[in-house]
Amino acid sequence: MARSYYALIVVAASLAGCGDSATPAVGPGPNPFLEDRILNIAHRGGNRAAPEATLEAFTTALELGADVLEMDVQRTRDGVIVVLHDDTVDRTTDGTGRVSDLTLAEVKSLDAGYSYTRDDGATHPFRGQGLEIPTLAEVLEAFPREYMVIEIKGTDPSVAADYAAVLREYDAFDRTITASFDERVLDAYRAAAPGAPTSLAQDEVVVFFVLSREAEADYTPPGEYLHVPPRFSGIDVVTPDFVARAQRFGMPLHVFGTGNRAETMQALIDLGVRGLMVDDIALAAEVIAANE
Repeated sequence: MARSYYALIVVAASLAGCGDSATPAVGPGPNPFLEDRILNIAHRGGNRAAPEATLEAFTTALELGADVLEMDVQRTRDGVIVVLHDDTVDRTTDGTGRVSDLTLAEVKSLDAGYSYTRDDGATHPFRGQGLEIPTLAEVLEAFPREYMVIEIKGTDPSVAADYAAVLREYDAFDRTITASFDERVLDAYRAAAPGAPTSLAQDEVVVFFVLSREAEADYTPPGEYLHVPPRFSGIDVVTPDFVARAQRFGMPLHVFGTGNRAETMQALIDLGVRGLMVDDIALAAEVIAANE
């Protein structure tokens, strides 16, 4: 996409004046996305207590009170969908290179706990402990009852079909909200998995953001959920009007970029958001519990 999501939000603000499937051994539990409560969504599994986007992180997040696991997926050179936020392995592992240029074997050879630290690099408690970058299949198999938000990274629509095939194998469509910043990628996923829940892509969020009350009658959202930041470049994205519009359309609003600040989380809850995507799962659990 030529323009970034945040640049689009700035522009929008000015315009607005402001098939067959395998059955898992254990099925999913009650759907938290349908419950009338605020969700604690573990962003990348949470990176405060364990290395992000690892099985260790997801396990720890659930122990700390996460309701939903959030993660990102990339495709390796040999076509395997793996769970990692960055398009390179440089930041989180002891390796280098783009995921799309590496085979699964090369990705699996890396230490996914190598860079994690709780004390600004003085110690690395997970280094050399055998943590790997997991495949999406491994995550779905390890957590057959958990609900997930999964973002397809990149701008290649062909990844969507491979990703959908993994969800189909594990019968995971109904327990997964699929996201992408790129509308073409998300449209490809919607075509590959008709009826599966999605959030809105970047440009789709902008359309929703500038939608007038008069235009609402002729508008049909292309997805069921909204994933947005609270604020960008001095512009409030999550406003009372925006939240009210989301509620009118029955679209739960999940917010990322809270800065892991309790006051920001509370302000968003006061506005009426339905989910907080956070790195600090324990802090979010405390804030949410205080509102119950």
